[in-house]
Amino acid sequence: MKFRVSVTFLSLLLLNLAPVCGEDLARSTRSISGREITPTPLTKGGKNGSIAVQQDADRLVQQGTAKYHASQFKEAIESWQQALNLFRQTNNRQGEEQTLIVLNSGYLAIGDFDRMLASATQLLNIATSESNRGKAMGYMGIA
Repeated sequence: MKFRVSVTFLSLLLLNLAPVCGEDLARSTRSISGREITPTPLTKGGKNGSIAVQQDADRLVQQGTAKYHASQFKEAIESWQQALNLFRQTNNRQGEEQTLIVLNSGYLAIGDFDRMLASATQLLNIATSESNRGKAMGYMGIA
């Protein structure tokens, strides 16, 4: 049972990386189990921030995602942490939430469960959707 939950969770985790994989992917729509999923750019969430800073944050998220897919997990985490700081600086809650989600996948990849738990706790505290709260609780369950 635990193996089945882990496989399902990891599948959902990979789906969560889709919104940060670049504009081409962000424009695409995929069907998963008959449900349409359309990724959106992270910069839409910021209301008070500089567009240039948010574009830098998006670039860092994309860079981190490329590193993650190249199995360069520590470098991916570094990029995502920098992006997280920029999203926080510009009060972009959506960007912050999505970056915490991918950060957790990086921590999971390197087996850093303490940092994953801390990051998941941050996500749970700021999550604006049931979906993101569920993701946070899933990470906390793994840690």
